[in-house]
Amino acid sequence: MPVPARHGSQPTGPAATVPSAPQPRRLRLTKTSVEGLNPPAEGETVYWDSDLTGFGVRVSKTGRRTYFVQAHTVAGREGKMRIGVHGVVTCEDARGIARQHLGAVAAGLDPFEDRRAAKRAETERREAPTMDQLCDRYLSDHAEVHKRAKSIVDDKSKCTRLIRPRFGKRRVAEIQRDDIERLHRELRETPYEANRVLALLSKMFNLAVAWKYRADNPAQGIAKFPEEPRERFLSDDEMKRLVGVLAAHPTRVTACAVALMLLTGARRGETLRAKWSEFDLVAGIWIKPSGHTKQRRAHRVPLNAPALAVLGEMAALAEQRARAREAHGLLPLSDEAAAYVFPGGGDSEHLKEIKRFWSTVCKRAALPNLRLHDLRHSYASILVSAGLSLPVIGRLLGHTQTATTARYAHLQDNPLREATRIVGDVVGPVAKELLAITHEPEQQPTKRAKRTQRAQRAQRAQRAQRAQPPTVA
Repeated sequence: MPVPARHGSQPTGPAATVPSAPQPRRLRLTKTSVEGLNPPAEGETVYWDSDLTGFGVRVSKTGRRTYFVQAHTVAGREGKMRIGVHGVVTCEDARGIARQHLGAVAAGLDPFEDRRAAKRAETERREAPTMDQLCDRYLSDHAEVHKRAKSIVDDKSKCTRLIRPRFGKRRVAEIQRDDIERLHRELRETPYEANRVLALLSKMFNLAVAWKYRADNPAQGIAKFPEEPRERFLSDDEMKRLVGVLAAHPTRVTACAVALMLLTGARRGETLRAKWSEFDLVAGIWIKPSGHTKQRRAHRVPLNAPALAVLGEMAALAEQRARAREAHGLLPLSDEAAAYVFPGGGDSEHLKEIKRFWSTVCKRAALPNLRLHDLRHSYASILVSAGLSLPVIGRLLGHTQTATTARYAHLQDNPLREATRIVGDVVGPVAKELLAITHEPEQQPTKRAKRTQRAQRAQRAQRAQRAQPPTVA
């Protein structure tokens, strides 16, 4: 009977034997020996070939037997490569593959590097950012930092409607030029939107290059569709109808906002977000802050008398609202709400939605297909027709580039044409007499002149005949 070991002493005897840690087993790997290996209860067991060092098989608890080869290269790096599963790969074929790799290691090569590189590439591919992630980073790190609120909304819409459904799950590095060209072609029925989507993708891929998502921009160099520039200007009659409808419209806040756009050439967003602090009503100046302008810089605009009258009406309306709230026992508007020239429905918002109002105004004034932005074009056309230079008009409109204002250059033909008409009225009668003199009908030749012409032609024919060399028989 074995004697129990005392406390603190090492156990002795067969019953007290301490099991050793499992060691890799070594045997001659053959089809029979590999199929005879018992699967472990947990994990896996490694068996090494007794003839070829570095060649082995792993047996999992499910009974799966996988051949592999392992060795240390000359550089001291351990290399391991899976060869295949027993049953799919024979033991002898696996031994041959292992022998090739071990021979390459013995020759000073590293046959495992390609496998490591392939694994790294696969890992990088799985971890590489997708187009969904590029859209998210573009919107958060670029659009929301550098673009206007309306442009941010437009970019989000294009990403949601067109870019994410098409490319969202694909890797940024996998997108090819053909992919973008195909999307661009599919949008050809709406060339303006197609070109804007192309420009958005080009910007996103430029940022992707800067962020090391890929090395090139696949959208660069793709030809845009031609766009027909829309130029809608109000005629004198149309202007009178529009002004008449605005003057009589009961919704005074919105009517005054549209009137200020027409009188100043301001953009919709600049007008609706305007605050009283931007106006010097004594000096007649509107200083638009950089956060409201498209060019991201402050814009100083002189105001004409009708524009000042519109602002005066808005100031009077603000006083009426304040008295009405006080009469009904309501708290006065917050400082934020009172700061806006054109307040909205809430206590802290400016006027935002005017599409329905504008549609009603256009119907009453019989102005089909007239956009709010066309008021800005009409403002510029009036200035051009009055003879103002394009640089002056550009400053009034807030253009930073002369090319933007140059779209109105053709309107300068109207005053020039009027000037040439004045010259024509003066010179015209004289010109008619001059044309009558220079275009008198030629007189018919006399009989004597005809006989002289025939004689001259006969003499020329004789001289030409004598000048010919004699023929040799």
